[in-house]
Amino acid sequence: MHLGLAEMVALTAIDERPAHGFAIAALTARDGDLGRVWHLQRPVVYRALNRLLEAGLIRTEAVESDAGPQRTVYAVTAEGRKLAHEWLASPVGHVRDMRSEFLVKLALLHRRGDDRAPLLARQREVLAGIDAALRRESAHVGDFAPCSSGGGRRRPAPRSRSSTRWPPPSPAAPGPGARARPGTSRRAARARRPSPGRSRGCRGPAPTA
Repeated sequence: MHLGLAEMVALTAIDERPAHGFAIAALTARDGDLGRVWHLQRPVVYRALNRLLEAGLIRTEAVESDAGPQRTVYAVTAEGRKLAHEWLASPVGHVRDMRSEFLVKLALLHRRGDDRAPLLARQREVLAGIDAALRRESAHVGDFAPCSSGGGRRRPAPRSRSSTRWPPPSPAAPGPGARARPGTSRRAARARRPSPGRSRGCRGPAPTA
C-alpha cells in the first residue's frame, strides 16, 4: 500500500504519543503546530487513519467517552514505529518536495526534540547530486548543433526578406510567339544546385581535392 504525506504525518504524530483523530486534525489545522507548515483538512486526516489501520501500522488503544462524543485513541505498532523513524531520517528525493515533505520532517523533529543536523546533512548530499547532474546535462546541450566541417558551433546566417521563399517561384511562361533565351534553363538549374562540399547549416570552406 502506498502511503502519502498525510498518512506519514499522522503516523509520526501518533508515534510521539497515542492520540485520537480530533487531536491530529487540530495539530494539522491551519493554526496548528504542523498546520502552519503543511495543512491537512479533517476528512483527509480520518481517511489517513483508516489507511494506517488497514496497513497494520496503528492499532486502537482505547475509546474516550467524556462529556463529548466517543473518540478512538490510536497507538503505533512496532512496524509503524520503525517506518515512522525511517521516514523522518530520510531526505526527500525531489526538489519539489522541499517546501512540503522536508519542512514537515523538520517540524516533527523539532516537536520531538531530536537533532535535525543529520537530516540536513543527508539532504545537502541529495541536492549536491541533483546539482551535479544538472551541470553535466547543461554542458552537453547547446543552442546550436555543431558544424560538421568546422568543428565548432556556428549561428545560422540571417535570412533576408528577399530570400524567404524556397523553392523560388517559377518564371512566368513566355507568351505566344516568344522565344526562350538559349541556355536560360541550364543556368537556372546551375544556380539552384548546391555547391559541392557545402551543407545548408555549415558555412565552412569547400574541401579541396
